[in-house]
Amino acid sequence: LTIGANVTVNATGVYLGNSTANIVANTTALTVGANVVVNATTVAVGANVTANATTVFVGNSITNSYITSSSVIVANGKIAIGNTSPSLSLYVNGSAAGAVGTLSDGATITPDYSTFNNFSVTLGGNRTLANPTNLQPGQSGVIWVSQDATGSRTLTFGSYWKFPGNTAPTLTTTASAVDAIVYSVRSTTSITAQALLNVG
Repeated sequence: LTIGANVTVNATGVYLGNSTANIVANTTALTVGANVVVNATTVAVGANVTANATTVFVGNSITNSYITSSSVIVANGKIAIGNTSPSLSLYVNGSAAGAVGTLSDGATITPDYSTFNNFSVTLGGNRTLANPTNLQPGQSGVIWVSQDATGSRTLTFGSYWKFPGNTAPTLTTTASAVDAIVYSVRSTTSITAQALLNVG
């Protein structure tokens, strides 16, 4: 466990932030080595941190068959599982959800796929849903498109959007109507999409 020179740890635990009561973090490297295992529901300094081979866990059980430190990569705000051989699957025993981001209405609406998978937007005029930025192949989600109280708003699509029959949909134009555009990113320049009309 390597902690940079400018990190201070007190007796109550490890905290990331600038609170002088707990820790001052101003380092370029915080590395968890091969022999650190978390055997509790929280990360702390003391009895809740134990060593067990090369596996890192958050939970109440320890085995050596789940996620090893060499298979988990954290970079640029992302956690990648399975970038080593053999690759690993992610299993969630319980519910999981992705937050819904609100897109800014404007003549051109450009989702940033590095921020959310799911979005909502209320159209205040005739708009274009542009090609998203930061696409990741395999990413999927829903964009809920609402009409404002006036309605009759149209939506055209950027070149990355690919719909069945190679034909973009005509959205519901009734005031306050809601359509859902479900999508899956096939490549960095192609999004397979389907419009579910008048869902609310």
